[in-house]
Amino acid sequence: MVLVITLNSASVVVVVVVVVVVVVVVVVVVVVAAAAVIVVVVVVVEIVKVVVVVVVVVVVGVGVVVAAAVKVVVVVVVVVVVVVVVVVVVVVVVVVVVVAATVVVVVVVVVVVVVVVVVVVVVVVVVTVNTKAFDCVSHHKMIETLKKYNCHFKIINLIKNLYQNQVAAVRMENGNSEWFQVKRGVRPALFSLYTESIKRCRGRRHRRQVFGDKTKWKSHHGATLRRRYRIAVQDHGGTK
Repeated sequence: MVLVITLNSASVVVVVVVVVVVVVVVVVVVVVAAAAVIVVVVVVVEIVKVVVVVVVVVVVGVGVVVAAAVKVVVVVVVVVVVVVVVVVVVVVVVVVVVVAATVVVVVVVVVVVVVVVVVVVVVVVVVTVNTKAFDCVSHHKMIETLKKYNCHFKIINLIKNLYQNQVAAVRMENGNSEWFQVKRGVRPALFSLYTESIKRCRGRRHRRQVFGDKTKWKSHHGATLRRRYRIAVQDHGGTK
């Protein structure tokens, strides 16, 4: 069986119109799709550009900020290190100066103390040596002892005068008008005279003749005493 399609003129026109419409629609769709793709691509590209620019800006900004922060940190660290070093140096210098000053002060104080102690010891020794013999027997004890042994009253008066510093000189042994000035050694002379008197007085029957008898005056102890202190003592008969 054969299918025969018979087309008249009206049918041909309709077919042509339909085909044209379809072709136009397809073309329009393709054009619109292409345009949409192009627009999408352009928008995406622009968005990518913007994103890239933003990323670059952010990265550069962060880098600049980080670099600045690093610079600030480095500067701060350097400043802190310098300050610490300066403080340590100043502290060390101050400590050294204080220690040196302390050592100097201690040395000076020790030297001063040693000098003062030495001076005091020397003074005490000198004073003790010069006054020990005299101070061990008081003036009144001397007089009492001399009286106990009945020593010559001239000796007692001389000792009193020497003790009270009422005489500046004693008569020289030659008996003339010259006077011997007693400026130094009064106390040792006084005590020596006292001890010599006691030595001569003890054990003698006629104690009042001590230093009053010319022969006894010229004995060893008396002559030594006269030579040493140039003291002349008057007895009953005058200056001897």
